[in-house]
Amino acid sequence: MENAVFVQIKKSLSVLSRLVLCLSFILLAGCETGPAIEDEAELPARITRKCSDAMEISGRVSMNYTLSRNDKTESLHGKFSWRQRRGNTHIEIFSPLGQTLAVIDISLGQAIFTASGKIPVSATDADTLVFQQLGWPLPVSGMRHWLQGCATNTSGKAFQADPAHPEVTTPDGWRIHYVSWNSFQENQLVPRRIDMTHTPAADAAVSEIRIRLIIDEWLTENGKQD
Repeated sequence: MENAVFVQIKKSLSVLSRLVLCLSFILLAGCETGPAIEDEAELPARITRKCSDAMEISGRVSMNYTLSRNDKTESLHGKFSWRQRRGNTHIEIFSPLGQTLAVIDISLGQAIFTASGKIPVSATDADTLVFQQLGWPLPVSGMRHWLQGCATNTSGKAFQADPAHPEVTTPDGWRIHYVSWNSFQENQLVPRRIDMTHTPAADAAVSEIRIRLIIDEWLTENGKQD
């Protein structure tokens, strides 16, 4: 039985929006080569932005996951916004045409998931709640750091991504690849395209998930940074 939020997403896709979805997938796969840093000669003079509790970004997301029961692959393409401060995170997921599909609010000890037109659902563990409501894992707890290029590797050591060290595997099995970068506040770099893959345990409902994120805009305390 399909998850109610996923069914709602599919129902919201008219013939026109399906065409836009296909176009967005094509753009998502290739448009990161626009404003992203391509000249490697520029990279040594830049440093990656330090990770912070305060961050506000927006961009596009492409998700593909395989259901264990029938090996069927499901896909979702859309947009997202992410705002975090110390102790709280606010995430919004949109259709390719900008319709709000879900809102996730996370604070200390509580997470609230609100699907469009539905009663909010809460739980103490954000990752478990999101999985229950979406039907596929979205590691929102770890993404507070991963979106900025910070993670913990399988040895338990802190990892800071940069163009020379673009890949890491987390202790819970997420493989993260920082594919491209954007300039940020003169001499800093921030991730632009991030690919995340995960293969859960053999008895999990989802056998594999692939997430691609394109960060189009960063907003800092000092104003907008595209």
